[in-house]
Amino acid sequence: MSWADSEFQDASFGDDRLRQRAIRVCERLAEHPSESIPVACCGRAEVEAAYRFFSNDKVTAARVLGPHHDASLRRLAAHPVVLCVQDTTELDYTGKQTAGLGPLNYAATNGLYLHVTTALTPQRQALGIVAQEFFVHDRACFGQATKKAIGYYARPIDEKESGRWLRAFESLCEIWCRRRG
Repeated sequence: MSWADSEFQDASFGDDRLRQRAIRVCERLAEHPSESIPVACCGRAEVEAAYRFFSNDKVTAARVLGPHHDASLRRLAAHPVVLCVQDTTELDYTGKQTAGLGPLNYAATNGLYLHVTTALTPQRQALGIVAQEFFVHDRACFGQATKKAIGYYARPIDEKESGRWLRAFESLCEIWCRRRG
């Protein structure tokens, strides 16, 4: 059984062919992590199948990431000490006509942010993603007011973008409490 078979053994897309496609797409992308889908896949048919997979209504972020999240938690259970590292990255889709995106750090950019918490052993072995949150800046409000003018400092932290750090920590606390059982 390959690592992708193991990772997606509990995946449920409502059709086992989609689960098999998830395994193949993940294997290809893992073999070539810095490449685009057309470069990572082997041939036109595989590229088309990957794009059909991602455009299928049954394929959602939760259905793809859920099995990985569960497998990550199983791996965590085997280690007495786990480090959980958080960071935010930009997913830049500037030049793409995709709904639901917003500006990044400049109004002319287009994309979304992804805040990820990755679990690692002290020896730096990656165990997987244990929390993630996507967020988008509102284009209508972008750059219109200073933090001071909009009462930013008076708002509770959970209403600010920086609240993502706290939400990830709270998610980890829940995981830890379940683990300690």
